[in-house]
Amino acid sequence: MDQSNEYNQRQYRLMRQRLASLDSGQLDIGTLISDVEALLGYLENEDPAWRSAFSAELETLEEWHAVSLDRVQSIHTLGGNQRIANAIEMLKKLLVDKVRADDNEGL
Repeated sequence: MDQSNEYNQRQYRLMRQRLASLDSGQLDIGTLISDVEALLGYLENEDPAWRSAFSAELETLEEWHAVSLDRVQSIHTLGGNQRIANAIEMLKKLLVDKVRADDNEGL
């Protein structure tokens, strides 16, 4: 495996860890968005279609988070639970497609 691919694999694994931290309650959605966006920016020579699909799901999270902050309400009271859950699941699926098969055990 070349260095660029290994470097990207580390970024994908870190993204996946951040999503797991959100699921376990160790991370809030604002921190998740910030961290995952930064990691996405570090990817080298990423497929533009994959990056676009991943970014679209992150934008969904950002929009709901921004509205909740603006209205000083939780995402849950705004009715965003299902959309947030769908976006998070899509992010996970997109990462499963990218992380090497030997790293996907237990997902």
